[in-house]
Parts: sequence; structure tokens; C-alpha cells
Amino acid sequence: MARHVESNGKQAVLITTWGYSKTTAKQLGLVRQVCDSLGIVAFHVPCIQEVIPDYVLFNIGYYRDECRRLQGLASRARKHADWYNRQLRDTCVESKEYASFFGYGDIQSFNDILKGLESNGVR
Repeated sequence: MARHVESNGKQAVLITTWGYSKTTAKQLGLVRQVCDSLGIVAFHVPCIQEVIPDYVLFNIGYYRDECRRLQGLASRARKHADWYNRQLRDTCVESKEYASFFGYGDIQSFNDILKGLESNGVR
């Protein structure tokens, strides 16, 4: 559901994107509220445990795939393109913060997407 992590003296909470129930959704809402009130960043990723050898890279790959999926949806959307573009922007920003939090620095593919969104007027 969620996991508290530390990296380079900073704190974050990893919130899973895999599977929800009514109870889980309520609990995750409470976790998000606590994170906001304490100023702890929350990342929404599929893998929050170390069951996958390098779950950080796995999650960066997830972000990359999610950005590509949202790019496709935005390019094909007639009615909700603005919404998809905002979701894409938010996902790219979160992915850059996630990679930076775990010491992976700037990832160029996310920067390229954000530059394209800015040139199209998405803020």
C-alpha cells in the first residue's frame, strides 16, 4: 500500500498504483494527507518493496511507459487532450523528482517531453 523511504537524508513515501479497494483508497487518502501536512513527498509507483532486485529502476521504467501512454492518449484525444497533457506533465515532473530523489539525476526523455508540452502551451 505505502512505504516510507529515505535517500541521502531526505524522506519520501512510495504509494502503490497496483490494486485498490474501498478500504485501501481511504487509507491511502489518509497517507497523502499526512505527507502533505508533514511536507513529505509522495511518489505513485507500482513497486514499493524490494522484491524486484532494483525496484527504483523498475519504477523509473514504469514512469517512462506511463508518459508514453499519456502522450499517445493526448495525441489521439479530441475532447480531453488538455486533461491528458496536464496528466502527462504531472507524471513527468513526478518522475524527474523520483529519479533525482534516488540519485539518478536528470533523465533526458522526461525533459524532452516537458519541453514539448511547454512549446504547446501546456502549463
